This record gives sequence, structure tokens and C-alpha cells, in this order.
Amino acid sequence: MSTSPASHPGSPATTSPLRTLSPSARSLWAKSGDETGWLCLPQHMLDSAGVATRLWDRWVSSALQDSCARACGLSTRDAGTLISWLAGAHDIGKACRKFQNQLDSSPEYAAFAQRVREAGLDPQPSTLEESSPLPHSVASQVILDGWLATRGLNKRVARSLSAVAGCHHGVPPGSHLEKTASAVLDSYGESWRQVWDELLAFITEYTQAGPVLERLNRPVPVAGQMLATGLVIMSDWIASDAENFPMEVIPDQELRVEQGCAAVDLTAPWEPEPPDLSDLDAFLRHRFSWPEDASARPCQRVVAQACQEAEGPTLLILEAPTGEGKTEAALLAAEVLGSSGAPTGGVLLAAPTMSTSDSLFRRTREWAASSSEDLGEVLSMFLGHSRNALNEDYQRLRAAQVYDETADHHEDTDRGQVVASQWMSGRKKGVLSTVVVSTVDQVLFMALQAKHAMLRHLGLAGKVVVIDEVHAYDAYMNVYLARAIEWLAEYGTSVVLLSATLPVQIKRTLMEAYARGLHAQRPLGELSSAYPLVTALSRQGSRELEVPPRPADIDAAVSTIADDVATLVSRVLESTEKGGCVLVLCNTVARAQDAYTALRTEMGEDVRLLHARFVAGDRVSLEKELVAEMGPRAHHGSGRPARRVVVATQVAEQSLDIDVDLLITDIAPMDLILQRLGRLHRHARPEGTGQRGCATPDDPAGPGGSRPADRRCHAA
Repeated sequence: MSTSPASHPGSPATTSPLRTLSPSARSLWAKSGDETGWLCLPQHMLDSAGVATRLWDRWVSSALQDSCARACGLSTRDAGTLISWLAGAHDIGKACRKFQNQLDSSPEYAAFAQRVREAGLDPQPSTLEESSPLPHSVASQVILDGWLATRGLNKRVARSLSAVAGCHHGVPPGSHLEKTASAVLDSYGESWRQVWDELLAFITEYTQAGPVLERLNRPVPVAGQMLATGLVIMSDWIASDAENFPMEVIPDQELRVEQGCAAVDLTAPWEPEPPDLSDLDAFLRHRFSWPEDASARPCQRVVAQACQEAEGPTLLILEAPTGEGKTEAALLAAEVLGSSGAPTGGVLLAAPTMSTSDSLFRRTREWAASSSEDLGEVLSMFLGHSRNALNEDYQRLRAAQVYDETADHHEDTDRGQVVASQWMSGRKKGVLSTVVVSTVDQVLFMALQAKHAMLRHLGLAGKVVVIDEVHAYDAYMNVYLARAIEWLAEYGTSVVLLSATLPVQIKRTLMEAYARGLHAQRPLGELSSAYPLVTALSRQGSRELEVPPRPADIDAAVSTIADDVATLVSRVLESTEKGGCVLVLCNTVARAQDAYTALRTEMGEDVRLLHARFVAGDRVSLEKELVAEMGPRAHHGSGRPARRVVVATQVAEQSLDIDVDLLITDIAPMDLILQRLGRLHRHARPEGTGQRGCATPDDPAGPGGSRPADRRCHAA
């Protein structure tokens, strides 16, 4: 640490933008720094404002710019100026005695308060100030509120702006804390008030925000405050990184900001061109690396039609059986809506569990690489759950970014470049990446009063948000989901909901939430019970498009068996006498363990157990093994075992992308039974194209055969 801050070579006296400031203003510190020096408050204000300007120009998508501008009632250019000003002014609360004197008790930092004294300011807190909590964020809100009032701004307008500074630590201050801060700051003398006015006038002139503040004739609504606060927090965090914005300050402020922002690995927003869907089959083959004989599923065709006809932000609901290509349909929808219906800056796919998120990650990364190639842009990607360190695909992506900047970051193709941004990673910043695959809680957090929720709103507001397996959420989660969807509609975000079985009442609740956020006036009519179905809702109203069922849809024979382990073992042994893959789904871990023990005794190494109580690393390894054996790329004679029995709990009904020949399940609600049926011949192809069916080696209907294999399901 520097013990002589005034001797720092980048001190205000040699930093050209600050030369016009008084010694009092230049004496205040914002960052205590390291052995290279310290950082004065006006310098940090300049850094934060400069970062905000570059974020607005280079990172914020046009859709997010429009959302901010619309919320503030300003032009896009004026909204960017306002954001830059807010970022520059957000730390004005550090110009208070309690902050400036907080290091005075440490001898190595005594020079900080001494410099303030020598400049003519008294840094000694009053008795009330010493005994009262006074976070500098709250001080910033109070100081800004008063300063804006002196410029003639309406009290409500001033309050809506100052609240952004008050929330820049992630939470809004309570009313009692505001009153305490006001009482403390009211006792300050004229010398301190002159410094406040000088610094705020300085940053206002630097950002050229004076005319914008005068044109702001209405309070910024909560949605605008959330986005503005998110951008201010982001700017502050970048500008506070001593590696990119060092304590040694160069005189050229523009160069300092340019170099600092260049060192942060932020990628440009994803703003695709409208795809050419005149030959939908060809487009999908290109985008998803399908074989030449593959063609679009009916649900994908209807989704493409609905999205092309959409105007503005849209809620799209796709109800279709499992294995119908809903994920590909959702990514297709994101590309169409994100380029025409409601331009966007990225995509977020949310799944109910970490395992389903992991299974989506590789497929989404392949799509992102293809999109990246067409755009000629690098896309950042993030896997959003607490155990992403166990996902090898994501960790390889991060390692490639760190250790080999010239390497192709996509493992399977060199068509495009996808990276895992080091800065946009972690629990709070990950959703700021361009393409995000996460658990659904990343979306539900929008409805919670969580710390730094503004960053989550900022990350989701500029994306098409896809929520998978909507039927899997209970009544409690659906309340938060509806509120989150309302927020997304408020920001003009398009949302895609995917479900195998969605009750009409839940569907109506979610549609009504989106309509409220859009401020749509047209009431919803009666909802169809047709299935499969695509429903689209926008400001123009709602419409429903029925999806023609495919001839190859599953035709499962369902029967019941006795509810005892002996019967289970007997049925499995009988069914796998000539081979085959079986999934036994139990409703509890204890039942799964009992069934596994009995089957393992009879069948040995052919039996696997999977449930949620496994150690995370072991569970990830086992899931990877099962997908390799029975997943979409496994064939008889090429990885797929002749006989395999998997005993699992509900983690397998959504999480595992596996293909089995026989399903034995505990009794369950019909929507879960249908979901579990999705594991039966999940990857079966149309006749003649390489059927993945029964794994019996000597059965001509097995893998590679040309006729459909039997689908069997037994309920215990």
C-alpha cells in the first residue's frame, strides 16, 4: 500500500481532465489502491462514466437500448448519455466524512485523511455520524436527490434517478437509513456542499448530460431503474478492477478507458439477420448439422410460421410430445423472433434441473457455433448452475479461452467461435453472457428481492428467453414464473415456453401475466384443448395453430404388474432374455435402491443405479456414461450395449437423453407418465433411416432395422 498518496505519479495534478477541479475535490479518495498508488474520487467517476459509454455503444444490444430509452421517455442517444451520467455520479457519496476518515486509525493510511484536511475539508465525523450507519451508496442517493432538486427537477423525477445510485450495492436502502443519512448530511458545512456541487457539475459537463436532465420530464419507472442500475453496477465493477484500470493514471483519459475496456472479454450482442426459411429443411440441416435426408418436424414448421407472422415481443407456447424436436424449434424461434419480431441481443434456455441444463448445453453450443459463423461474431456462453465446474464441455470452453486464445473453441466443428467469458462468469454475472443455458431459478430470481437482482434483469431483458419443461413446475414455482414472465414482457422480451403436457389453466395464467407486462388491451378468449399446439401472444392478440401429428408418433402398449420386487425382477429377466435396454423408474430413492439390489443380484454388471443422492461428481460421470451408451449417438454395434437395465428416480424422466425399449414405472400423475414415456424409443427415426429400437442382437427390428420396434410400458 502507498503510504504517501500525494506523491503518486497519476495524482490529479497531472491528469488532464481533472485539472480544472479544486484541490478539495482532487483530495478525496475512492480507491486506497496498492503499492503503485491510490485513485482519487473524480478519477473513478470519470472511469465509471467512460465504461458506461462504451458498454452502451458496444455491448448493449439495440433491443436493450430501445427498452431503456422507452422506459425513460428519451431517445436512444439521450438514454445512453443518462446512463453514463448515472455511472459517473453513483459514488458521489464517497465525498463524506465517514468514508474519507475510515482509514485514519491505521498508521499506513493516515495520509488519506490528512490530505483531505490539508485541502480545507474536515474529515472528522460528527458524533451522530460515528454512531449511525452511513453506507456511501445511501449518501450518494441523498446528495444526488438534493443536487437534482437545486437544478429544478421535479421531486419524483429526481428521486427516480437518485434511487439508482442508492441501489448500486445491490439492494435499495430502507426508509430509516435514508432518514438517518439525510440528518447526517444536513449537518455538513458549506465547504463540503461546494465539493458535492463541483464534482456533480464536473461529471455532468464531462458526459454532456445537462440538456438530457432538463428534458427528463417524467419519473423513470421501476423497469427503467432496474436496467439503469444494472448498467451502473456493471460499469462500476469494471472500472474498479485495478488490473484494467490501474492506480497509475495516464493523462489521456479516453485511452485509459479504451485500454481498460479492451482488457475485459465482453463480446458483441447477438443480433442475427432474418433467416431464409424458404427452404426450412435446408436451413435446419445447416443450423443443427442434420444429415442430408433429415427434414423439419411438423411442430418446427408451425413454430417457424408463427414466428414469421409475429409482430413485436411475443410469447410462444409449444405443446408437443417428448422427442419431437422442441429444443430445435425453440432455437429456431429465438433466431426468427430475435431478428424480426422483437430484435434481441442473446438467448437464454432454462431447464428444470442441472442435469437437463447439462444435456442442453452441448446442443445449444453447436447451434451457437453455427450462428456465430453466419454472423462473423464471437459469442460468449455460460452454463448457469452451481455445479457447472463438473461439466466437461463448459470447462473445456473456459480453458480454451484462458490458455489458447487463437484456438477454435468449438470442439466438433470449426464453423464458428464460442467462448466462455472470464469476466461474465459466476453466480451474478454469468447471465450477462450472450448465450446462457441454465436452471430455471435463474429466471425465477427476477421475481425475488435478491441482492444484485438488477444484473439478472439486465441479463435477461436483452435476450429471447426459452423455458423448457414448463409442466414440471409446481404451484409455488408457477407463481414466481408468472411474475418473471410479466417482467420480461415489460422489457419487450420474447419468451418461448416448451411443454409436453400443460394444463389449460396454467397456460392461461402465464399468458395473462405476459399480457399484463405488455400492457395489452385485448382480453384472452377461450383456449383450445387441441394437441399438439402452438400458441402465440403479442400486443395484437393471441392465436393458436394446431400441429399435425406425425405418423411416427409413439404407440405405447401400457399394462400393470404387481407392486413387489420379485415380480419386477421376473418381468425384467423375461423381457431381456434376448437383450434390450430397460428403464425402471421409482418414486423414492429407497424403492430404487431395493429394486437395484435385487436386479443386481440376478443380472450383475448389466444394472445401473441413478438417483439424486449420489455425490455430484459420481452422478455426472454416471449420467455421461448412460448417455454415451443409450443416447442419440449410440447404435447397436457402436456403443449401445446388448443388455442394460437402469434403475432411477425422477431425475431420469427429464434429465437423461436416453433411449430404452421397455419402461417400468411406479404409478404417477398422467403428465409425469407421459414425460416418462418420452424415454421409449426417444431417438427412433422414420422408417428406413436407421431405426433405433430394441437392442436385441438377433431381432431384425432392432437397431438398424427397417420396421418400428414395439414400445412397452408397465406400471407397477
